[in-house]
Amino acid sequence: MGDSCLMSDQNCSVVIFCNDEVARQAVEQALSLCAYEDKSWPSYRVCKLEQDSYVQAIEAGDEVILIHADEPDGYEHAYLLRMPLRLGALKDRLQYIMRRDTLLSAEAPFSFGPYVVMPSSRTISVAKGTGKSDVQDLTVKECEILMILRKANGEVVSKADLLEKVWGFAKGVDTHTVETHIYRLRRKVEVDPAQPEHILTLDNGYCLKG
Repeated sequence: MGDSCLMSDQNCSVVIFCNDEVARQAVEQALSLCAYEDKSWPSYRVCKLEQDSYVQAIEAGDEVILIHADEPDGYEHAYLLRMPLRLGALKDRLQYIMRRDTLLSAEAPFSFGPYVVMPSSRTISVAKGTGKSDVQDLTVKECEILMILRKANGEVVSKADLLEKVWGFAKGVDTHTVETHIYRLRRKVEVDPAQPEHILTLDNGYCLKG
């Protein structure tokens, strides 16, 4: 089964992994309907579920949706939709992503410590003397995490709240997705990620200082 991009833009920001042909056909039907109804929708890539391509999508910061009958080990970073697939559930998830990205582009720049975050361009500018690059790219989720922590004004934001607000996961979902993204953010903004000064872990949650 080959990959399928449904629109001309090959820079797919959402990658959907299916583990069987029935799911693939259902996904393509749903996405074709979405693209027909709203021409502004970006392209989506439908792939066979393979570990290597999955890891590449996660590392690229893509939005990853997994369509599967079970909860397979090793794919905890994806948003899971169960088989048999409800097309409405997939469409709802894609519309959620679109609304989120639109709101993100309208956010004003903000700062913490020596850093300035530009949500509209998803970049972070770093002051000289930090040992970091002058400008670094942020993934959508990294940018959202920083925005949510910033708006908490130094208060702790729980892991459950981040999962709900950033990934749209329901309460009670157990995944290491948040920890992975916090780790990657710390590598971008901390002089020593093992001894963070800006993104702190407190009371089963995180807060932004500086």
